[in-house]
Amino acid sequence: MRRRDKNSMKKEKLIMLMSSVFVLSALTVTGVYVREKNAAEQDGYIVDLSEMEDQVTQKSEDIAAQQKKDQALENDLDYDPEFYAADSANVQNPGLTEAEASPSLSEEEQAKAEEEETESIEQTVSQTSVPAAQAVHFSEADGLQWPISGNVLLNFSMDKTIYFPTLQQYKYNPAIVIQAEEGENIVAAAEGEVIRIYSDAETGQTVVMNLGDGYELTYGQLDNIQIYTGDYVEAGTVLGTVATPTKYYSVEGCNVYFKLTKDGVPVNPLGKLG
Repeated sequence: MRRRDKNSMKKEKLIMLMSSVFVLSALTVTGVYVREKNAAEQDGYIVDLSEMEDQVTQKSEDIAAQQKKDQALENDLDYDPEFYAADSANVQNPGLTEAEASPSLSEEEQAKAEEEETESIEQTVSQTSVPAAQAVHFSEADGLQWPISGNVLLNFSMDKTIYFPTLQQYKYNPAIVIQAEEGENIVAAAEGEVIRIYSDAETGQTVVMNLGDGYELTYGQLDNIQIYTGDYVEAGTVLGTVATPTKYYSVEGCNVYFKLTKDGVPVNPLGKLG
């Protein structure tokens, strides 16, 4: 009985010893595995400082070499950066020789050159043929010819108002409105100088002529104007054609707006139309 108990105790001790060895072996293997894994993971984050140091050294050497080249180039060209930065006017075109560069003139020489240039211009102008301005005159006795044949739709009236059909209102009229057909020629009622051509909301394309002695004629509702500002025209010269009436005369229809003024004051043209 005692022998069996001793054998049993030996077996239990052996089993405990083997179990301890197994556990220690397992722990050892696990520790080695974990350490190697951590080392492998950290390898990706390790910075190779020696390689960066080599790159910085190489870059410094390249910069130093380039500076030496630039210095050598400046010495060859005799270039002074402070001189040119301080006074950019001293920069010269290297492609020009001294003979081609403009020489500086003294004040006396410059004044003489300007005087000679002025005399040359005056001589050129005097040799140019410039037509003299046409003298125009118009008196109370001078008459006007009709700019177009047609009935008077709206009479001159500065002493009382008259009715304008399109506007549906009474107002003063400093001109006469002559009935016309679209496309008909409009002629100059007297000789004179064209002093203004403009576009107006009421009278459309408009021509103003200076007749002389303070008299001016205004023609409105024109199209295809054939004269220019500054032209001198004889009586009967075609100025343009009759245009489509503006919205101010849509009820009256196509017409010619015809106004005569003396020193800016409207005058009844009917008293001078032949």
